Amino acid sequence: MNKAPIYYTFILCMFISKIFAQTAGQLELSGRILKDKKVIDVAEIKVVRGDKNVETVTAVNGGKFILALELNNEYKLIFSKPGFVSKIVAVSTKVPANEAKNSFSFPFNLELFEMVDGVEAASLDKPVTKIAFVEAISDFDYDQSYTKMVMAEFDDVKSTMKAAKQKEDAEKAKLAAEIKAMEKARKAAEEKDRLEELARAKAEAAENAKLEAEAKS
Repeated sequence: MNKAPIYYTFILCMFISKIFAQTAGQLELSGRILKDKKVIDVAEIKVVRGDKNVETVTAVNGGKFILALELNNEYKLIFSKPGFVSKIVAVSTKVPANEAKNSFSFPFNLELFEMVDGVEAASLDKPVTKIAFVEAISDFDYDQSYTKMVMAEFDDVKSTMKAAKQKEDAEKAKLAAEIKAMEKARKAAEEKDRLEELARAKAEAAENAKLEAEAKS
């Protein structure tokens, strides 16, 4: 009897079992970071458990990110990028005992918007959404009522910042136009002075030529 197939089957089963053991008991979060529905790169995600920053991930290659969180913990994910308003996502990976060895995945996209100087909002310090295990579906999902409430606050802040940004851009455009007009006027004045100086030089040369001609006659 050839025992090789049985041996290799055993090894293969051990290998597969090891793979599942490495990934079991976790929640995988994946998605993209966006701005106005377009991907942005080089955004940072801090994974905080309790008061400890356990991991920092940089979203690259089209704003993609993948996070693996251990089950039965409380996490705070902080999404940030210089010049943008940071957002916090609260994640509870607590599950019933019979689910503790399972692996879960939850895809979502998160949108950041640009910060505007002078605009403050206390609502920016709270999680924009909460993700937790829902026993009714035996899977992870948003806290929809909380998310709806907070997103309404964020929309108000975003609208305020958008209006402030438009005003700021208009003021910058006005200043740029004024600087351009001043530069144009300066160049025109310099050109006028140059032409006047040239005319004076020609008149002086003509007068000198006339005097020389008279002196010779």
